[in-house]
Amino acid sequence: MINYSIIIPHKNIPELLEICLDSIPVRKDMEIIIVDDNSDDEIAGRFDFPGKNRENCKVIFTKDGKGAGYARNTGMKNARGKWLLFADADDFFKPDFMDIIDEYRDTEADIVFFQVDAVDLISGKYSSRIDYLEDIYKMSDGKRQEWNLRYTSWIPTGKMIRHSFVEDHKFAFSEVLAGNDMIFSFNTGHYAKNIIYDPKLLYTLTNRDGSLASKSFRSINVLRSRIGVCLELLTLSKRYDVPEKIALDFIVDKWFKMLYYSKTEFIKEFWNIVFSPDLRISSFFMYSLNFIQGAISLRIANSKNNNQRMN
Repeated sequence: MINYSIIIPHKNIPELLEICLDSIPVRKDMEIIIVDDNSDDEIAGRFDFPGKNRENCKVIFTKDGKGAGYARNTGMKNARGKWLLFADADDFFKPDFMDIIDEYRDTEADIVFFQVDAVDLISGKYSSRIDYLEDIYKMSDGKRQEWNLRYTSWIPTGKMIRHSFVEDHKFAFSEVLAGNDMIFSFNTGHYAKNIIYDPKLLYTLTNRDGSLASKSFRSINVLRSRIGVCLELLTLSKRYDVPEKIALDFIVDKWFKMLYYSKTEFIKEFWNIVFSPDLRISSFFMYSLNFIQGAISLRIANSKNNNQRMN
């Protein structure tokens, strides 16, 4: 019986994929599904592709080039495990992660959330990429923490998701340029009947140049994709009776980062969004003011945390 299916989308980073695979032990009750999103042959050739000769590892080569969302959906269609876990090819699991997830193999929950951390790929030092998740982890109010885990934990990594739960609801990743995981995570969090949170560290995300996360503020097409997903989140928020603040915070965050990078075409794009019928102008500016206040507080807190880590 296959208990776990680990799905990994990949494109043009075989050396980092190898590191990710090395962090996963070989077990008969686990399968790895790597979906290559039309990598360049000279970078990641099929003959010596990472994981190709590994036991219980299936490599699927696609020529569509439709992005990580399409790759993850392809992986889910081929998965046989009771539980789905997701990884990015440039990240890696903690050494004891299998012992951690084995504790929940027979749980009745639909989703089990774990903690993740982040490092800079070059320096190996702490990265602030997921500071928003650390705020959720630290919440002492259980109901508020559960709400935030369900609706603001937008990455699929650091979770065990019951395969039958995904199939029953026909959940899928958005097949877009960027932000493919936000709607999937929002929907699974909303419809999960039971969730569990375990504060153990399961997984490490990396921060590197060339990733989609690093291109968010440098590519107008990536920006449009992310904001399009956020506008869809606004629609879902209304349908699920969830405060619009979730998507608005994300949009406002990107607005101020666009101003920081001072790219005229980005500012024009945001101006069009602000005056679109999907986003009320009053809401935008209200959350802009809240964001400034929150950003200042977060900057002060991060500065203190970084100083403590250095000491």
